[in-house]
Amino acid sequence: MLLNKIKFYLKFFFHSEKKIKFNFDINTWVAEKKILNKKLSVAFRSFREIRRFDQLDKLEEFNDLVLRFLKTRFKFKNFYDIGASNGIYGFLANKLSNCNVIFVEPYTPSIETILKTIFLYNKSERTKFNVVQAGIDSRSSFSKFHFHGNPVPGETMNSFNDRLKYEHCDRKKIEAVTSQWGAGVTLDQLVFDCKLPDPSVVKIDVDGFELEAIKGMKKCLLKNKIEVLLIEINSQDKFDKIKRFLKKYNIEEISYANHYEDKNLFIRDYIFAKNKIFLKKYFET
Repeated sequence: MLLNKIKFYLKFFFHSEKKIKFNFDINTWVAEKKILNKKLSVAFRSFREIRRFDQLDKLEEFNDLVLRFLKTRFKFKNFYDIGASNGIYGFLANKLSNCNVIFVEPYTPSIETILKTIFLYNKSERTKFNVVQAGIDSRSSFSKFHFHGNPVPGETMNSFNDRLKYEHCDRKKIEAVTSQWGAGVTLDQLVFDCKLPDPSVVKIDVDGFELEAIKGMKKCLLKNKIEVLLIEINSQDKFDKIKRFLKKYNIEEISYANHYEDKNLFIRDYIFAKNKIFLKKYFET
C-alpha cells in the first residue's frame, strides 16, 4: 500500500503536464493539472484527496456523468455542489463556466480543504465562491454528524441525522468513530432565507440521503429556478421516488451512468432536467 502511494506521487510529480508544490501561505500541498484544457489547482491534504483529483478526468476508467455534463459547456450561472467533499467538481465548474459555486458540506476536514483551494484564487475571483458547512436536509434542523472513518481529509464515510436513510455501505451497521453536532439546511432555506444565488445546476452526492435533499427544494422547483439536477442515487426504490417527485415539477430523467459493472450493486449517477433538447442529444450519443 505504501509502495503504491509512493509510485503514485512520483508519477504525478514527474508528469510533464502535472505539478505538485508546497504552498507556504496555506501550509498545504497543491496539485495542478489541465482538465478539459483548463488548468486547475487544488489543495490536498491526504492521498485520498489527490487521488480523487487525479481520477477526475479519466473517463475511460470512470463513467463520470457530472464531468460529461460539464463537458457539454451547457451555459449556467450558479452551481450548487451538495456533498462537496473537497470541492473538485465545483472548482472545475467555475473554471469551465465562470459560474458562482456554492459548496454544501458538513465534514470539517473537507471544508478546510475547500477554503484552502479558494485561497489559491485571486481576491477578485474568491467572490465567486460560497461555503456552507452544514448537512443538507428536508427541513431546517440541528443534529449529529456521524463520522464512520478516521477523521482525516478526504474521508466520505459520514452520515447526518438519521443513519437509516443512508444506503451506501449500510451505515447503520458501521459504528461511528466520532461525532459532531451541526446544522441541517434545506436548499430553499439557502436561497430564500440566506439569499444565496439561484440554483441553476445542483449536484447532489450524499450517499443515500438524496431524497431528503430533494424534498428540501420544493420552492426552488416550484419557481423554476433549477434547470439541471445531477444526483448520485443508491437504490432503485430511491430512484423511483425521486423520479415521481421531480415529475410533478416537469423535470425528467435525461441519462444515467452506473458506478460499477456489477449490476446488483445499485449506485448510479443521474441527470434530470427540464425539457432540454440539447442535453438529450448530447447524452444519447
